[in-house]
Amino acid sequence: MTEPSIYLLQAQANEESAKIAQKDFPEWAIIMYFYAALHLINDYALEVNQIDLLKVDEDSKISQHSLRREYVKTISNYINCKDLQANYDFLFNESLLARYLVNRNDILECSAREYYSQYTDKDFLKIRDKLEQIKIRLEQAQKKHKAGKSSKK
Repeated sequence: MTEPSIYLLQAQANEESAKIAQKDFPEWAIIMYFYAALHLINDYALEVNQIDLLKVDEDSKISQHSLRREYVKTISNYINCKDLQANYDFLFNESLLARYLVNRNDILECSAREYYSQYTDKDFLKIRDKLEQIKIRLEQAQKKHKAGKSSKK
């Protein structure tokens, strides 16, 4: 069996840290759950030899996050499953709110810590479930990719 990629190791570390941070630093837990998802996407791209698709040119007007979100959309379409994109976008938007106190839908009128400290264990379970769903969908995409490669041989 091959060694896990640096991206998978980072995703695991972020998820583990997020679980620990939930109680005292809930806003950082939200951010770390998103970055766990981001590194899972990178791991998938590496595994299917598409990591170069996530590189932004110096002259590009597209951000790293926008490029990755487009890539997630491509994977969602590839496996015909929109919840991969929906779950990734949810975590992305929550991380924006935690980092900048504003996202596409909301503007906080309190600190992110104050806002996310209202989250219960059940709320964080829903967040973790979105990350788990991302893992499942990426596994499906990887299996489909491998099956497609072996059928071409």
